[in-house]
Amino acid sequence: MTKRLWSVSLVAVIASFAGFLAVVLAEEGLRAHTSTSAGMAPLIPMNAVFYSRPPGPSQRPQPGDVVVFVDPTKITNLLVKRVVAFEGDQVEIRAKQLLVNGVVPVEPYVLHSDPNIYPSDPSLPPLVRLRDYLPPTTVGAGEVFVLGDNRDESVDSRVYGPVMIEAIVGYVVLAK
Repeated sequence: MTKRLWSVSLVAVIASFAGFLAVVLAEEGLRAHTSTSAGMAPLIPMNAVFYSRPPGPSQRPQPGDVVVFVDPTKITNLLVKRVVAFEGDQVEIRAKQLLVNGVVPVEPYVLHSDPNIYPSDPSLPPLVRLRDYLPPTTVGAGEVFVLGDNRDESVDSRVYGPVMIEAIVGYVVLAK
């Protein structure tokens, strides 16, 4: 087999596999997304493709679930973040340390890309002031509190508040 024929054959096999994969993903109800921020890195780096499955009829978010939801600040956008707290939970952040109901959860996936800790100073913009310190916040009925894994680069519930469960449109099942 010539080198050119080999190359053409390889391209055909790859194209066939890609088509097959697209059909399988569609049949499974998976939806492809592209990350537009570094807020979920390293799990989902900026510009990475990831897949989500729509919520089941009685599915409720669980601790650690990575969810896709309608951006509460711009309903035409979708965001992806990790669920860290639920209805009735109290969330607080002290010097970058998350506390849920007064307990530090185990979060091996968290990344802090900036070693600096900014004070909770009202003169600072919210993106800076709330990044490393968040006063105690109780999650309301039908809501979840979401944070990006890359806490120093994420805009999340620290800024826009808890997210309504009904705004969740998918659960991430495949990333990278």
